[in-house]
Amino acid sequence: MSRRVQAVVALVAAVALALWGTTRTLSYLSIQFGLDQPRSEFFTTAWRTNFGGPDDPHSPLFGASIVAAALLLVVALAWPKKGKKLALAGTAMLAGVVAMLLVYLENAIAFSRDGNLLVDPALRAGYGDGIWFLLAAVVVAVAGTVLHPTWD
Repeated sequence: MSRRVQAVVALVAAVALALWGTTRTLSYLSIQFGLDQPRSEFFTTAWRTNFGGPDDPHSPLFGASIVAAALLLVVALAWPKKGKKLALAGTAMLAGVVAMLLVYLENAIAFSRDGNLLVDPALRAGYGDGIWFLLAAVVVAVAGTVLHPTWD
């Protein structure tokens, strides 16, 4: 398989991983606020935060930036003359958004653990599978950008 085909496959896979990652859980929190209270479940995706039932109407829309980065990668495939610059921009944007998201989620998870372990020693908080899809998308996008022979 030629390097060009490998690059196209990698960039298409990166776009698919990034878009799929936006629909998956990025972080979760399971906590019981009191012995007589039910366990509350909180899930965050790139589009909304779910508080065990209702969605938060003021959720951060991380997905919009991820879709914009994915769009740059798609345009890079369709526009070979500017392909390198667009692919580099899309990959950098995707990497930046995912890095920012990791910092945000790590802060939220650590805050939840530190502030609530006395309330609920059985508290569970962590990353969902969506963040791993997004990280994989960054790695595959970098590989696709580097592999493309016409961008040398």
